[in-house]
Amino acid sequence: PKSMEEEEEEEQWRPRADARLIRNVIIVACAIDAADKALLPATFKAVSDETGLSPAALGFLTFAQSISFSVSLPLWGSLMRRYSVRDLMVCGCLLWSGLTVSLALVSAYRTRF
Repeated sequence: PKSMEEEEEEEQWRPRADARLIRNVIIVACAIDAADKALLPATFKAVSDETGLSPAALGFLTFAQSISFSVSLPLWGSLMRRYSVRDLMVCGCLLWSGLTVSLALVSAYRTRF
């Protein structure tokens, strides 16, 4: 039979259901993001025709998105030391949705910068 200390130690190493759920949500979000990035160049012609932007301007937007993503990762990583993952996920989703809605309301390309 195991002692109480051994059982408590085992429980500490088992991932909780919340941790599994958060991990799975992050995996799905990353998969959707990767699919979005993979499909974006295929839509350049249609987006260019619709918005009147050149392929170079669309490429610059893609580049700016990649750079902002790369710069923000260390920031989010350092915030994970101070705040819970759940709070950061909620904050990130709210920021993302707010920026998406604000970009949808803008009609001019230059206003987006």
